[in-house]
Amino acid sequence: MLVEFRVKNFRSLRDEQVLSMVASKDQTLHDTHTLGTGLKAAPSLLRSAVVYGANAGGKSNLVKALQFMRGVVLESAAVIQPGQSYALQPFRLDDCSASEPTEFELTFILEGVRYQYGFAMTPQRIINEYLLVYKAFKPQRWFERHFDVDSGKDVYEFGPGLKGAKTLWEGATRPNSLFLSMAVQLNSEAMRPIFDWFTTGLV
Repeated sequence: MLVEFRVKNFRSLRDEQVLSMVASKDQTLHDTHTLGTGLKAAPSLLRSAVVYGANAGGKSNLVKALQFMRGVVLESAAVIQPGQSYALQPFRLDDCSASEPTEFELTFILEGVRYQYGFAMTPQRIINEYLLVYKAFKPQRWFERHFDVDSGKDVYEFGPGLKGAKTLWEGATRPNSLFLSMAVQLNSEAMRPIFDWFTTGLV
């Protein structure tokens, strides 16, 4: 179940935009228009939502941003070649945004567990990437990766919740590929359900 999607600096969306499926506390039509999650942080989610507004207001770009994020997850390890750039379009109407990374984050629920996964990227490389897993109210940080400008290398931090050959996955992850995608490509059982959600659960 999709809980929330965040995007920043993508096409016409300069500032962070949030699509939230978390229901309000209003009980009107609660039984027919919401889904129970069993989670205290977001007990009810909307069954559907509508994005509306003026022409050229960014509605289509919100959907394109979600499609783009999904594509990077599915293709960065298996399809994108070393050194290949992404057809990424940041907001170009001011000099600052044009040189800043684009940011994506998805929160979703899978088999009673809430996942918060996100990354920031430029056309050339992944700038940072992280995964939080809420098996209880307090999150477990399974991994975090960021690009260190001084050393020119990616720096990784792993939490105890992530099991498997982390050193192998880290070494295999290229600057333009996601750690999540590469780990699954190299048989990470722990992160396979997350990757599969992007494949079949996010429509």
